Amino acid sequence: MKEFRDKVVLTILIIGLFAIMVYVASQTIDLILMLFLASILAIFIRSMSTFFQKKWKLHPRVANGISILALIAFIVLPFTLIWSPFTRQTQGLLKTLPSILISLEEYLTLHLGKYGLSFNSISLNSIFDTISKSIQPIVSGAFMAVGYGIDAIAKVILTFFIASFIAVAPKEYSSALKDFFPPKTRGFLRNFSHDLKTLLQHWIVGLLLAMLFVGSLATLGYWVIGLKYFVVFGVIAGFMEIIPYFGPALAAAFPVLFALTQEPSKAIPVLIIFLAIQFIENYFFIPFLWKKQVNIPPAISIFIIILFGQLLGFLGILLSIPIFLVTRTLSIHIYKSQQNSTIVDTPQPPFCKKENNDRAHQ
Repeated sequence: MKEFRDKVVLTILIIGLFAIMVYVASQTIDLILMLFLASILAIFIRSMSTFFQKKWKLHPRVANGISILALIAFIVLPFTLIWSPFTRQTQGLLKTLPSILISLEEYLTLHLGKYGLSFNSISLNSIFDTISKSIQPIVSGAFMAVGYGIDAIAKVILTFFIASFIAVAPKEYSSALKDFFPPKTRGFLRNFSHDLKTLLQHWIVGLLLAMLFVGSLATLGYWVIGLKYFVVFGVIAGFMEIIPYFGPALAAAFPVLFALTQEPSKAIPVLIIFLAIQFIENYFFIPFLWKKQVNIPPAISIFIIILFGQLLGFLGILLSIPIFLVTRTLSIHIYKSQQNSTIVDTPQPPFCKKENNDRAHQ
């Protein structure tokens, strides 16, 4: 009776502890994702630091400092340069958005009618009016005065600080984490972290450079053809590189639709610019940049992006691919470790034991 009662109490304690962990994780999911993002940035900083040490024979501390400053400049400098025209053009685009939607409805009605099809209005104007009203305070700079904007900026700064600390002394943090795992699993964790580090390094390097490459080319191309709001459309093109496969096509849809409704003569040049950028990116830029590409089937990529976007919001979209890489790499290593343990634990036939004994005597 006492043994049964102890088992019941232990089961209740385990369930309660699990429920508490789930609750704490749900309440601190933003902080967990922030720590995960900081770890990815730390991997990027370490990869740059290693490159500087090998290339210019720099001291590790100097190389780490240069890498941190380079990352900050890489992220902050482009936004600093385009912030003023981006804000001004976005405000102008939002003001003209209702007329763009009306022109789009008229365009669809006219051209679909030629093929015997009908376009029924679905109140696109009211939908985008609601969206524009929610975006307008952010674009105009009012988010700097509200708590959410300050909190977001504070989290970004804190993420950079955490990433810098991890990048400067990674062995200290890895050795501290090892204490939470039994000695038998440390070899497994070492192999897992090595492979995961390689994958995440290729992912973040490719993502940041692809965003800068595509965003710069798109902005330059739209400026050359004289497209209005070229900075906004260029930033959208670079930002949508976060979403693989259908992100670039979705980014191209905005300037194409705008050109069709407002500047029809520039619709084809916009489409040509998009196709040229995709050709250069897919056949020259990505193969040169990623020697070991992160191969994920398109359907799986789209599904996990939508899934984590629904569950975790913007950070879920941003970190969906690395979260999937962590899960897949962990599953592969668990499967390999189970296979190895099965091979080791498999009993040998009697004749094999006899043969081994004979060899031992020899």
